[in-house]
Amino acid sequence: MKELRLIQGSGDIGARSQRVDKEDTLSLVLRPKPSAVVERAFLNVVSLLGLDPATREFRVVYGAVATGDKEIAIQSRSILEILTDLSAYIAVPEAHVAERRVGRADPAVDSDRELGQPPG
Repeated sequence: MKELRLIQGSGDIGARSQRVDKEDTLSLVLRPKPSAVVERAFLNVVSLLGLDPATREFRVVYGAVATGDKEIAIQSRSILEILTDLSAYIAVPEAHVAERRVGRADPAVDSDRELGQPPG
């Protein structure tokens, strides 16, 4: 993470969005001739991600697995999905359930929570 922050803070990396064959694409681009410190950090990050160290532009796609060493796959979640998962950890007062202000919690989630396991 430290190296990613260094690269981003240097201004030597950017994102490019363009339309190719009627499809929007996103690329992560390292500018030509970054400082030696940024170049070293970039090569370390590229190595950790299993990317081609000679490449300066990587396609960013949605998914769990990249199709090659010139592509970065990111599997993200919507804010609604994140909030839904977090809501499973909220203890709701019985009075609110009785007043129908909220629904009753799923017992399976409650038992997981007691065991210290994440919901779902």
